Amino acid sequence: MESPNYDENKKILSRLEKDQAAIEKEIGQPVTFEYHWGSHWCRMLVTNEDVSDVPKLDDWIIGTTKKFYQYLKPRLEKILE
Repeated sequence: MESPNYDENKKILSRLEKDQAAIEKEIGQPVTFEYHWGSHWCRMLVTNEDVSDVPKLDDWIIGTTKKFYQYLKPRLEKILE
């Protein structure tokens, strides 16, 4: 969440965090919620420590990004209404 308003970012992330189990099920891996990222941003992320196979990592990044987008876009639109 990259709004210049920290309280707004925190509110959005906390609403998403309530669905953590569903998000993790859809994404297929643990999700981390960070309420203090940068000066006023918040973020939700997944990590992959296996960087030994770059093509495999590229596929993981693309696949995970698509899953995030497909799952979160409608939910974010609803939150931001």
